[in-house]
Amino acid sequence: MPTLLLINVALNTGSTGKIVEGIGGLALSQGWDVYVAHGARYVNQSSLKSYQVTNNAGEILHYIESCLFDAQGRGSRKETKRFLKVIDEIKPDVVHIHNIHGCFLNYPILFQYLREKNIPVVWTLHDCWAMTGHCVHFMRTDCEQWKTQCVKCPQKHDFPSSYLLDRCKSNYTLKKQLFTAMEKLRITTVSSWLKGVVEQSYLRKFSVDVVPNGVDTSKFVYTEGDIRERYGIGDKKLVLAVASGFEERKGIYDFVKLSKILPKEYQLLLIGTNDNDKKVLPDNVIAVTRANGAAELAAFYSAADVLLSLSYEETFGLTIIEAMSCGTPAIVYDNTAQPELITPETGLVVANGDVEGAKKAIEEVCSKGKAYYSTACREHALEYDEKKSYQKYLDLYVQIH
Repeated sequence: MPTLLLINVALNTGSTGKIVEGIGGLALSQGWDVYVAHGARYVNQSSLKSYQVTNNAGEILHYIESCLFDAQGRGSRKETKRFLKVIDEIKPDVVHIHNIHGCFLNYPILFQYLREKNIPVVWTLHDCWAMTGHCVHFMRTDCEQWKTQCVKCPQKHDFPSSYLLDRCKSNYTLKKQLFTAMEKLRITTVSSWLKGVVEQSYLRKFSVDVVPNGVDTSKFVYTEGDIRERYGIGDKKLVLAVASGFEERKGIYDFVKLSKILPKEYQLLLIGTNDNDKKVLPDNVIAVTRANGAAELAAFYSAADVLLSLSYEETFGLTIIEAMSCGTPAIVYDNTAQPELITPETGLVVANGDVEGAKKAIEEVCSKGKAYYSTACREHALEYDEKKSYQKYLDLYVQIH
């Protein structure tokens, strides 16, 4: 029986945690022995054999080190060395890495070990951190230092925040040295856009496969609910946006501008807002903290006339496909990976930052009516069914081990 070790900051929670759980479950069903290593803060019940690399106190210490010395992924030394002994016991045939920037793991120790042991590694990139000296995204600041050498980070205070030192130059050099020294590394990206980024970075020497994030199309399906009654929306056209916090890069200020010019027969509703978001948003925007599970989220998608993303940085855009799976068209900005998900039959793409253009696109989509798009949206979403995506990983494991 071959053995698979999955590594991710979260265990069966959040987008990457659920993706890892799905991959592991499919691998189990196909005869693999599966383990998942994870951090301490983001943990949910799992069907997989799991190992917690550190505890909450360890993550706090790592976080403090990261915030002071720009050292994300360079703490947790003892914990990671302990983890290597566990890997020795597991003897994985394949190691599949996901997000490791989360104050739970020391990546220099891990990568040096994996290279010395010559273990085949798949690394799924969900953002750009592996190719920069600090940031996880660089589009909003139009920074291109990552192509050659990071020197002075314009996003030092953004995640993973550093409030004292700027060590992006040494971080970049260390990552380049460690990652490019790997001999059995296969990279996957969640979008063609992100693949293009990899091919312009120091990781260009490695083979890159695009494996889009998958959606559970059996859960995200048209669902009758009381969303319109519960929030007093009535017959208004419901414009829905979903995110894990509407910070600046997620377009919160563009939503504020849109709320001022959108006709009264339209209702903006944002899911995933925190207290800071709610202070910024005007009263005519419905701000919801979160949906209560996939079933309720599917009801929100189903009630909406259109899903709107005004994000400036997306390596995929999972909410877009979730909405389409419920038969709801989408409108997105023309940046990063978002346009890849839109076809003329499933929505519209507007110029980056063009709030007036977004308003006109909303009116165009709603004038045609949701029924005009629904069948094509559902069919398009089925191409992203999670089982199809996860099977691509299983096929890749067989290739390399």
